[in-house]
Amino acid sequence: MDKNIWEFNKKFDITFLVEGEELYVHRYVLSSSSPVFKVMLESDNFVEKNKRVISLPNKKKENIQEMLNYIYPFGHQISDETNIDSLLILSREYQINKIHNLCEEFLLKKEPTFELLITAQEFQLKNIENKCIEYFSKKALISLENYPKYNELSEDNKLQLAERQNMTLQAACGKAR
Repeated sequence: MDKNIWEFNKKFDITFLVEGEELYVHRYVLSSSSPVFKVMLESDNFVEKNKRVISLPNKKKENIQEMLNYIYPFGHQISDETNIDSLLILSREYQINKIHNLCEEFLLKKEPTFELLITAQEFQLKNIENKCIEYFSKKALISLENYPKYNELSEDNKLQLAERQNMTLQAACGKAR
């Protein structure tokens, strides 16, 4: 990515080294966006406090770059082309609530699927879990068990589905009387 995009008034003070390439960032932006970066960059217990170049091994440049797009006020919007899983992983690792919330808001607009429910389980996206459970609870349990990803659901979510289906059946029986 072009160096000028990352610098405000040419005052970047940290360079991330990711996959052999440099990304220019600002200590104060990172610290204000993430408690993990704050501790890493301000605590005497971390060597990164005094470093100007910080290597991020085992990270993909495109994923870190995308994370930075949402930390900085560039007005980026999450879309179907966004690598949501990568953003959620990084937002969890660096405790960036802003990115976590943006991903959840975007995913809430999606049609419920087992894949979405599994993502919600993994990243504690409770609103999405509830939406998916509500949606699937209206389907017959026998047909749900035939979905390819059904076995990847947590036991808690399988139980919630069964309980909600039971409540739906009880309500329907009550109306029939």
